[in-house]
Amino acid sequence: MQHWQMRKALLTYAVILVFGGCNKSEHPKVCVPVLSGWMTAQTGKPAYVAANTVTLGGREIRWNGVQIDERTLVSYLRQSRGMNPAPFLVFDPGASPDCSFATHIRDVLEREFPCGEGLCWQGTGAAFKRAAYKNYAGNAVP
Repeated sequence: MQHWQMRKALLTYAVILVFGGCNKSEHPKVCVPVLSGWMTAQTGKPAYVAANTVTLGGREIRWNGVQIDERTLVSYLRQSRGMNPAPFLVFDPGASPDCSFATHIRDVLEREFPCGEGLCWQGTGAAFKRAAYKNYAGNAVP
């Protein structure tokens, strides 16, 4: 009987470890520095929230959840920056990004879209949804 109880206890412990680990929120690797003008959870988000999302999974690029290549990304960015108003752009390099690839894609976003003008967010889509709206000073119109 003791042998069976020991197995049950070990199995219970293993289940707790597995599910306990799944509940932890994983913070993304900090190998892709946020550039000047980009927004984060610390800065808040703009009042308008029509946004496109670029996410990375290793060396895979997704635009609003659809896998694309880099050439298509550049095309979408150029089309988006020509819209009035320009949609906001959310960049999620992933929890464990390929740092050089993620930095390269962040640089493509910076070059092809007006990210330096406050139109881009770096962080997870979930953090973007939870973020408070940016406080505007004076009579600034968002």
